[in-house]
Amino acid sequence: MGESLSKTFKNKNFQVFIGSDILYWIALTVFQTGMPYYVTVLMGFDTGKTSIFFVGMTILSLCFYAPVNILAKKIGKKKLVAFAFFFFCLAFFATAFSGTLGIPSMVWAVVLAVLASIPMAILGILPQAVLADIAEADSITSDENRSGMFYAARTFSMKLGQSLAMIIFTSVALIGTKGFGYRATAIVATVLCLIGGLIFLAYRENRVLGVIGSHGGDGQLQTVAGMDAVEVTQATEIAEMTEAQAGAGHVVEAQAQTQADHGAQAGQMAE
Repeated sequence: MGESLSKTFKNKNFQVFIGSDILYWIALTVFQTGMPYYVTVLMGFDTGKTSIFFVGMTILSLCFYAPVNILAKKIGKKKLVAFAFFFFCLAFFATAFSGTLGIPSMVWAVVLAVLASIPMAILGILPQAVLADIAEADSITSDENRSGMFYAARTFSMKLGQSLAMIIFTSVALIGTKGFGYRATAIVATVLCLIGGLIFLAYRENRVLGVIGSHGGDGQLQTVAGMDAVEVTQATEIAEMTEAQAGAGHVVEAQAQTQADHGAQAGQMAE
């Protein structure tokens, strides 16, 4: 098993994929964990609007699934995934300024939901398809089927990214006052997503598909058959993100309360 895992990580295209994927999961989890605070603290809505915003963004994302499948066949998966990374950067960066510039909060909410839903759709489908191409090409060149290792490594990258995001969010969110920390988390997500996109540009899709094509494969995304699985996967991810948001929220609130207690104690000592 150790030897198989070692060979898996020696695949250069997989190294590129997993590096960008970890950064993607960190950025996405930071954004989704901060969403309740972006909606309530930065935009000024009540807490009930958070779930509406999240559900609306998810529904919009599902609406883009069909166009994503069509475009993936026409222009290739690499271009779309790279586009999604950089488009997510735009959404994250815009979030950092939400509730400002004299723009009504409802306009901010709608714009951010639309901006985020497009890359969510792309990155909800295509990374798994890219990984399938890498695994298939690897099995051809090595005469060994290590697909399970590739998918297990991707699952690990997701969990690692989510865990690191919790640490980052709870550390950055408490910086400054008047929501500055929450805006800073959106900037952090922007930077991480940008780096992830730049790393992904090193993925050699033509070489991978060339290997597959030389052995009778087409490396194309199986859209219809795979839709149910993709939707189930995204539903699972949504549930996990909701739990993560709740956990991070408790940590931030606890840290804020601790700071308040320390401040009160300092005041009493001064008196």
